[in-house]
Amino acid sequence: MNRSYPVSVINHNTIIPKNNARYRESFNTVIMPRDNVYKITSITCKIDTTSLWNVRTTNVVKVVDKQGHEMIYNVNGGYYTISELCNAVAGSIAINDKNLAYVVDSVADSVDLTDASDIASIFRLDQRLHTMGTIASEPFDITNGQSVIRVYSSINAQTFGLNSPLIDNLIHVSMGLNNMITWDNLSIDVIEQSNWDYIDWMLTDANNNPISLNSNVYISFTISCYPK
Repeated sequence: MNRSYPVSVINHNTIIPKNNARYRESFNTVIMPRDNVYKITSITCKIDTTSLWNVRTTNVVKVVDKQGHEMIYNVNGGYYTISELCNAVAGSIAINDKNLAYVVDSVADSVDLTDASDIASIFRLDQRLHTMGTIASEPFDITNGQSVIRVYSSINAQTFGLNSPLIDNLIHVSMGLNNMITWDNLSIDVIEQSNWDYIDWMLTDANNNPISLNSNVYISFTISCYPK
């Protein structure tokens, strides 16, 4: 069977609203006759990278300085460079020449990251109290697991039940710019159903943890219809 030329195409645009890790998109029923085969043949995904906060909520860091005083630092949600993050905890944590985070002995006796899950994750330190001599075992990750945003969808056959991503959107541009990726010449099977009136979407980080972004996600795709 030659499927070089579709008999028709369906162009669909989706907006996943901000602050939604999971979203059900409903729309007027589209009839999908069983005598056709349906393939997703192109996808465009646009994510505003200003929404990719590496510190997602307020993190609280408690530092005991060299005089024995406990200092509390509230690091509000937002995007931070690694130097900004070190400054936000008053230099109590720094980065060495191997990109490993460590407690700065000359500044702090201890740094408590118990209530700072994002900062702990970025520095690759456990979410607990750290004393002098502490050093991370792996390089810091300034993206906090968001170097890849995975977009799951119930429309394609292999992800029915949302088990594997429709889109792995690599975030590789500078913060503050719109990140847009287009894939053409695809051949992704669409689930078999006669009537199509909703799509379930889910956003996750690189580790498949659901995340909600602070701006909309825009997705456009084309379904090409081929005779069986």
